[in-house]
Amino acid sequence: MTEYNKLWVAREGGSFDIDGQPVILNPGDVVEEGHPVLNGRQQMFRPFEVRFAVTKPAPAAKAKDDEDDEDEPSARARTPRTR
Repeated sequence: MTEYNKLWVAREGGSFDIDGQPVILNPGDVVEEGHPVLNGRQQMFRPFEVRFAVTKPAPAAKAKDDEDDEDEPSARARTPRTR
């Protein structure tokens, strides 16, 4: 993961208090690293693994010939309408 903190998945459920608030944790719940629910409970979690990642294609390079056509009207504008 590049722009997010590491994520953890609960292996087991449980209930406990964090800062006086009751917290119920279910198996499969995903928790971001640094959250107080992880403090002292790391054994209850496993690292989150992405099975199907979405990759973004690299931006297409603009061809040199395309740069010269910017001032020309588009092909659609040159095509007459038919009725």
